[in-house]
Amino acid sequence: MEHPQESRLEAIVFAGDSPTSVEQAHFAACTACAPRLHNLQHLRQELQIASRSQPSAEQISRYHALASEIPRATLGQRISGWFETVRMSLALDSRQAALGLRRAAGFGHRLLYSSDLADVELLLEPEGEFWQIEGDCLPFAPDEITAPYLVESRNEASAALIQAESDASGRFRLADVAPGHYILTLTPASGPLTPASGPLIEIAGLEIP
Repeated sequence: MEHPQESRLEAIVFAGDSPTSVEQAHFAACTACAPRLHNLQHLRQELQIASRSQPSAEQISRYHALASEIPRATLGQRISGWFETVRMSLALDSRQAALGLRRAAGFGHRLLYSSDLADVELLLEPEGEFWQIEGDCLPFAPDEITAPYLVESRNEASAALIQAESDASGRFRLADVAPGHYILTLTPASGPLTPASGPLIEIAGLEIP
């Protein structure tokens, strides 16, 4: 048979149309169409992940309400080295050091930000003209500051905002991030040091790529 048109592949992958027996045999044997089908299936998975990562308006309101309801801790109540807003420092850039982070290195590059409160690992990977960020927040005292987190990435030049919610283990994903300089913030679901306004964890000067 002739190679199926792109619209037919999209119907199979995105609309759920079942391929015919002839099409199935063609995909199994054709070295040109099999990768096309695989790439569309991979794209569908990425879009599903991105869709699930987007917080709803209700979730964003819940985080902001939590932050405003928790009173400021006095200086004497804070553990040494903890601040109302914890500003992370870059500890490792895989482009400049041949050292592995806690996870195996993949494509793109990895960044490790650290503070007395937590580590934040970021994997930056290209997606065409944009980038995606896979992140993991690793608090040193998980009983004091707990996931999920509201993750917000704000472009310093345009003020464009991308938001996502982490899973229960602190992992998150931001998609379609344009090159530029960003401020990345993580607001925890709970924590005694959450300020009356603003996030608890802040990474300033995040450069993409």
